[in-house]
Amino acid sequence: MHITSYGSKGFYGTPASQAYASGGASAQATKTGGQRDAGAATVVSLSDAARAATAEPDFAAVIVTARETLNRLLAETDRASPLEGGALALDMGSLTQRELHAIAVTADGLFTGEERKAAQLEMDRRFDLALSGPAAVSELTGDYRALYKAAATYLDGLSAEQKAKPAWQAARTALDKALAALDGDRASPPKGIANDPVASWLAARKDKKEGDGDAALAGNLRTILDKRYDAGETQRRKPDLSQFNSRAVSTVALNRDGLFSADEVGAAKAEIRARANAALSEGYKDAGRSSDPTAFARNIMAIYSAMSADERQAAGFSDALLDTAVSSYQSTMRLMDMMATSMNAGGAAGWFAR
Repeated sequence: MHITSYGSKGFYGTPASQAYASGGASAQATKTGGQRDAGAATVVSLSDAARAATAEPDFAAVIVTARETLNRLLAETDRASPLEGGALALDMGSLTQRELHAIAVTADGLFTGEERKAAQLEMDRRFDLALSGPAAVSELTGDYRALYKAAATYLDGLSAEQKAKPAWQAARTALDKALAALDGDRASPPKGIANDPVASWLAARKDKKEGDGDAALAGNLRTILDKRYDAGETQRRKPDLSQFNSRAVSTVALNRDGLFSADEVGAAKAEIRARANAALSEGYKDAGRSSDPTAFARNIMAIYSAMSADERQAAGFSDALLDTAVSSYQSTMRLMDMMATSMNAGGAAGWFAR
């Protein structure tokens, strides 16, 4: 099952970025503008050739871009720190997974401790979004393979720098062990597997509080929009919100603090519903390409569960949508079980035989 991701905007179903950051390349020469020694120059020359073939910037360049992007995000919101009260208070969705990793692991003073913590929180958020939908499907279907496969796919999509670290390798090995265990008992997550990132995520999920940093986010959005109006980058009567993630757009749409105009609220509602409709449409198309008759119901469950309560409210998704999807899944499974029982009793070749 694959659900469209929208980059860092929301409604995740599959990987977008990393939750495990450790280690990293030195950025001292990049930070200071200093020159590398003669031995390093040879490495840079080889790296340039590799980059020409892969179109991937080297990690030192990623660090520089991350610093520039973070500077811009902080300036846009008039903030000195991306955190408020220990919670993420800055929309860091425009940073790539490599840039977030670069911020989190560069400990030479180029990034502050709060910036590094914020990068880790954003990576954790993306990991959470990637697993939320599959987790709901696994809980409702009693088959935890979907959750562990989603985690494995997520880790496999990370950068070479992240994959080279012991933390990634340990987590990936743990997922392989868990998937092997799930071939026997699928009804519950495997226990006792060291370094299992899904087990850690499930444990932390119980204590998760939704809405941390939302008040700061609303104020940030107000500042950003006013600056864009003053610069002529968007219109007050028809603001462009396409660059904001779904959490931010939902904050504008719900307007709990009364900071946004009727035009802004209307634009936000239209944007969040367009994203939700696009996700449902892709879920329907994906189901059509699948041989699983329960695929569309599973996709709806994943989309719904990957959204926050605010996103669901702003998009107009009620509990009835999830209830209907669950009911559809259960009735289809019962029908398939009945047909399988009938087939076995009658010794037929199979109802779906060609």
